[in-house]
Amino acid sequence: MYSILQYGAAGLVVIMFVVLVGLLRAEQTRSKIRPEFLRVVYVAMALSVVLVLIALGSDFLKSRYALEPIQDQLNKVQQQLVKANTDLQTKEQAIADLTAKVQDGERIRAEVKGELMGLQRVEDVKSAFVLGDSVPNGEGKQVLLSMVNPVCKAIQDLKATLGERPTPEACADVEKAIRKQP
Repeated sequence: MYSILQYGAAGLVVIMFVVLVGLLRAEQTRSKIRPEFLRVVYVAMALSVVLVLIALGSDFLKSRYALEPIQDQLNKVQQQLVKANTDLQTKEQAIADLTAKVQDGERIRAEVKGELMGLQRVEDVKSAFVLGDSVPNGEGKQVLLSMVNPVCKAIQDLKATLGERPTPEACADVEKAIRKQP
């Protein structure tokens, strides 16, 4: 019976009703009913009705005022959700931008690799030219030597950038071949 008190005023009213019903039964078993006792029981019943109204009113007000903090919390959660959604969209856009940049980088890398292949062919042609009998003499030979070093260096740098093994000995071989020609 005491566990019903955890419900507050409503629990107290239930206990009062149980006690009053017991008192009324006890009074009815008597041969002579006492009017004073009945008045006390009726007053207690009226008090119980008033307490029921108070209990219902307090529960209503408690639930009414308890909704405001919950509504505030709900509003805060909604604001956090909107912010999280905005952050997610921003990060998704950043990922899309980075993906586009990576694709551009891959495209540029493929172009550079193609140019490297072209430069290697130029290097092969140049080597054939140098090793052949058509090497210019005098000032033409000096111009050719001045062109070999920057082109070879650029090719070696490009190979290193692309992760390929540089071949600096090829440049030295070409230069030696040019110098040996009369």
